[in-house]
Amino acid sequence: MYAQDSTLVAGKRNQIIVSSGYSKHIIRDDVISPYIYKGIQAPVWIKYNHSGNKYLHRFQVYYSSLELESVITNSDNYFEHYSQNINGLFSYSLTRKIYTFKKAGIDLYIGGKYKSFLNYRQHYYTENSQSTTGEQSNSLDFISSVYKKYNSSGDIFSFSLNFPVISYVLLSDMFNANVSTQINEIDPHKNLITQFIKNGDFVFIDKQFEFQSELSIYKSINQFFALGISHNFHFYSFEKHPDISRTTYANNQLIIDLILKF
Repeated sequence: MYAQDSTLVAGKRNQIIVSSGYSKHIIRDDVISPYIYKGIQAPVWIKYNHSGNKYLHRFQVYYSSLELESVITNSDNYFEHYSQNINGLFSYSLTRKIYTFKKAGIDLYIGGKYKSFLNYRQHYYTENSQSTTGEQSNSLDFISSVYKKYNSSGDIFSFSLNFPVISYVLLSDMFNANVSTQINEIDPHKNLITQFIKNGDFVFIDKQFEFQSELSIYKSINQFFALGISHNFHFYSFEKHPDISRTTYANNQLIIDLILKF
């Protein structure tokens, strides 16, 4: 992206992106099992980008639902041990261009990101034995991005990395109901969403290590459309209860992007 070009795709300030492809989830949740659970699913992404002279706005929505299996899943009729997993994400980021490497045609952006992420798991030990756990975090992240326009057609190479500065994590009661002696009772006659929000916890890097990365290449077809390929990676390790249990999550994605420019 050259300094004189104020938009991510030459002459266009807005992009709507629809994406899908390959997504592999790997989870170990010590609350429900010592085993590692894996699964593959086609995710659905919808994104909107707006670029100005200095600032870049990005909205992203993501959803997937899949079954995760361990090494003993369906090993016989009694030990099923699989997990029905739902993932969802909403994020908004605002970044500012802080430096341009003119000879290389590279722009560097930094800024902030609000992210709301859900990982919900219904774990099945046997047909009649189940357990529910998961994480729902709302975080304020630091984000840095690099953009390079690598030809005169406005084709873009980009890389971004973000990690949370502070998170507010919900669904702690699902964990407490399994292992903690301090159980926060849920009143079914009151608003359940309000009760979950009130029982959340603020966490920092000492309890939750997390990052997301995105590597993308966009190739213009014409002035209105482009195609792209992206690699997304999301990792977190969350300490749910001091010295007892931890959840480790990794999601590796290779997706195809269809971009509308206007």
